Amino acid sequence: MDFTNVTKFICGLFMILTMSGAAQVVTIFDMQYDNGTPIPLGGTIEVEEGGQVGISFVVLVDQLDQQGGTLRVFTQPEATFPRVQRASTTVFSGQHSFSWTVSLTVQSNWVNQNETGLLFAEFEKVGGLTYLSGDYFIDVIESTECTLSYPSGRTTTNITSNSATVNWNTVSGNSGYNSEYRQSGSSSWTTISTSSSSTSQNISGLSSSTSYQWRVRTRCSNGEYGDWSPTVGFTTSGTCSLPAVTGLSSTNVTDISADISWNNLSGASSYQVQQRVLPGGSFVTVLSNFTGTSSTLSNLSPETSYEWRVRGRCSNGIYTSNWSNPATFTTEPECVFDLPITENVNAGETDIEDAENSITATNIIFNSGTAEYDAGNIVILSPGFRAESGSQFRGYIDGCTPPGPKGISKSATTDPIVPSLDDVKKLSVYPNPTKGMFALESKDELQSWEITNQFGSLYRKGEADLKDGKKAEVNISDFPTGVYFLKATFKDGEVLMKTVIRE
Repeated sequence: MDFTNVTKFICGLFMILTMSGAAQVVTIFDMQYDNGTPIPLGGTIEVEEGGQVGISFVVLVDQLDQQGGTLRVFTQPEATFPRVQRASTTVFSGQHSFSWTVSLTVQSNWVNQNETGLLFAEFEKVGGLTYLSGDYFIDVIESTECTLSYPSGRTTTNITSNSATVNWNTVSGNSGYNSEYRQSGSSSWTTISTSSSSTSQNISGLSSSTSYQWRVRTRCSNGEYGDWSPTVGFTTSGTCSLPAVTGLSSTNVTDISADISWNNLSGASSYQVQQRVLPGGSFVTVLSNFTGTSSTLSNLSPETSYEWRVRGRCSNGIYTSNWSNPATFTTEPECVFDLPITENVNAGETDIEDAENSITATNIIFNSGTAEYDAGNIVILSPGFRAESGSQFRGYIDGCTPPGPKGISKSATTDPIVPSLDDVKKLSVYPNPTKGMFALESKDELQSWEITNQFGSLYRKGEADLKDGKKAEVNISDFPTGVYFLKATFKDGEVLMKTVIRE
């Protein structure tokens, strides 16, 4: 309080009161809130509902007549209610005037609901004579505070090397939310949103491998905010700048599986592999944190095209964003044991069929149609089958390979030993087609041969040339025109089968 100004005010006030002829003994003046905002003489003290406000003022006692007494400050809920003493001091004799500086914290409950309270001072002289100051009014106003709690259910999701999503539960009655984040250890906050009603916000532009904190508070309808929530921490992921994997290869494709491999990527601790069905399928992860460079894709669908890709993973556990160029393959038709074929092959069409044991064909292959029937043991051309002039037909013994026993994974076994080309037996038949005479010849020793028709009936058999055991000549000029099957047995018991066409 500036007492120089107080003294000037007292002198001026005394002159005014003296000139008016109605000097007041007790006067309250120079009232203000604790934040320095002044309250006019006889004005209103405002306090928020359920709250409190600090004020200070000066009480002046004039015309003491050298007689002391007691100076008190009172509040009154309203004019007809009892007053309550809030402060008191003793005024000693021997002086003409006395000033007293008072500080009070005004409570909203000092005033009755929907009424206006009073604040005033009283000086009681020794002997009981009392003097009152003028009144100040106390008015309870609507609170500007926000009493809504901060949101619960605060989580951080979708954390990457440079972004994250912050989430929380809805607070009933909210008018939006204020959220902000900072790097851990920093005193400076960055605003995410000031009043958005969304309970999920994305933060971008973050630094990799860095710890952050965020918090949120609720906004009330009066525009004020509630308390901040406790902070929630998270750490962004690191980065991985490995190049793309190369050398993708798909081999040993069956009806339900395919072997895949790729080149080793320097610096990669492991790999992730994804596959999808073509066309239009979505990539799904089939191998994650895989440390090898080859594996088997299994549980595939027959006669289906697939695309697959692979990427490397750094030692910090982060995958590179550089995927390899995709590789594609198409699975084989389903391998059945016995296959009946009844559907005709029209002009310009191609039909390729496989069976583990047998194929029985009763269809027609029309001019310019192409068919290839491959069975493991026998191809039977039953009555009704016909390959018209100008068509192409091939029936042979090889067959498809059915899936292995369930529960056995190729990737869990050792690689099979593949024989060299020099160890694989070969059998030549020429001329084929033939008008009657043909030869069968091999680099390996033969033991015997036999010829059957499409029904499996034996037509003729014989032995290899006794001279070197690697060649035999066969005459089928007396056979009807058609397709026959030649079974050659080698000295070591291995058997090869060939088709022979009699023109």
